[in-house]
Amino acid sequence: MWASMADKNAPSSVALCSVRALSLLGGKNGAVAPLTVGECWARGKVPTASGAVSVQWKFCDDLVTMTVQSPEGTKGNVTSPSPMLLDISESTIRVDGVVVEGISFEVQGGAAVHIVQSRK
Repeated sequence: MWASMADKNAPSSVALCSVRALSLLGGKNGAVAPLTVGECWARGKVPTASGAVSVQWKFCDDLVTMTVQSPEGTKGNVTSPSPMLLDISESTIRVDGVVVEGISFEVQGGAAVHIVQSRK
């Protein structure tokens, strides 16, 4: 079940977020790549064969924060929500406090992963 600012006015936006955001469908590997579709936040939890995957993200002052929780024993590729309000060239992305290059990176399941964008 996804929740976002669009829930009352545009449920199709929420559906688009959930279809695009999670592709851990069976097996132990997957991807998370949310589309913002004009929203300022979204959160959801989707059951998979390996266990539930939860994602939440929000924009605050044009900067994104995101948390991804996936089952133990899984791994996947996480991409920051797109489009971002502040271009990546003007910002820094940290994953669990560590600066990373680009907007896409591999993560291991089992613990929440926190992604934070800040201005350069």
